[in-house]
Amino acid sequence: MPLLAFWAKKFGDDTSAKGRSCGWFASRSAGARVDDPDHDLGVIERHRKLVDLLMAGIFAPAFFEQEFSAVLVPFQLKSFYATPPFERLLRAEDGVLRGRVNLDAPMVSAMRLFFAYALVLERVYGSRSTWSTR
Repeated sequence: MPLLAFWAKKFGDDTSAKGRSCGWFASRSAGARVDDPDHDLGVIERHRKLVDLLMAGIFAPAFFEQEFSAVLVPFQLKSFYATPPFERLLRAEDGVLRGRVNLDAPMVSAMRLFFAYALVLERVYGSRSTWSTR
């Protein structure tokens, strides 16, 4: 899981409390199967406290109640983790984003295909463009 890899890389050799926390995250996550790519998204809610701790590396806890941020299912306008303001105003009950995209259907399809190709280029060939959102 990229999020566990982030914690391991950042604090894996650290003997501080942060370093020990990294080992705890890995052991708890293995039992929770939050790193299984085939799980249903309900596992996120079942292990919400653990996921909140893991996501602290991505979503700054100091701004969690003020920021509009979310994690989206790849190639879908559906979030599975979001800050409270984002959930209140921009996310429907089923996780789909509220609002409308200011593009016609063929352009949305073309953009999804473009992002899929870009992901393949990055993951398979190691090519990373300068427009990447990460």
